[in-house]
Amino acid sequence: MNIRDRRDVSQFKEAAEKFCTLLETVPDDADAWVEKIVAALAHLYAYGHDLPDLELPDDAPDVPDSFDVSDKEWKEVETLVSKVLGEQVGYWSYFDPSEPPDTADEPVFGILSDDLADIYRDVKPGLRAWATVDDIYLPSIIFDWKFPLFGSHWGVHAVSALRALHPLAYLRGIQG
Repeated sequence: MNIRDRRDVSQFKEAAEKFCTLLETVPDDADAWVEKIVAALAHLYAYGHDLPDLELPDDAPDVPDSFDVSDKEWKEVETLVSKVLGEQVGYWSYFDPSEPPDTADEPVFGILSDDLADIYRDVKPGLRAWATVDDIYLPSIIFDWKFPLFGSHWGVHAVSALRALHPLAYLRGIQG
């Protein structure tokens, strides 16, 4: 079976497309947009767990840099999120909330626009490479989506963003 036809991979790809589309579109209703972002991000995170653990062949070509999200594109996404969320763009959290309470771990200030734009930057190149229908990149696309970006970068941003977005979506809204 081709990787392209695997349900676990197609679910992640579809979730990534939905997430990226939301971040590329100025919403009519900010509160409804936040609810959609929470759902899209939760699906993306859940389906990230389900991606196959592929052994990347030594000869697998890297996804070309031409598919990367440029600094300009990243800034456009970051700016859109900042405008939509306004004063609600920042939040406090612990980098590792599982640290024992007697450690010197202090809360850090997070910024949702940075979290969401970084997730976008990590998943969008794979979508661009996927769209070429050049299956030679498929193992590298899946590998990049799951390792190391999920485990150490976009997954961490996703968990932080979900925690901060949930009250905006379901408890108080953007206007607080």
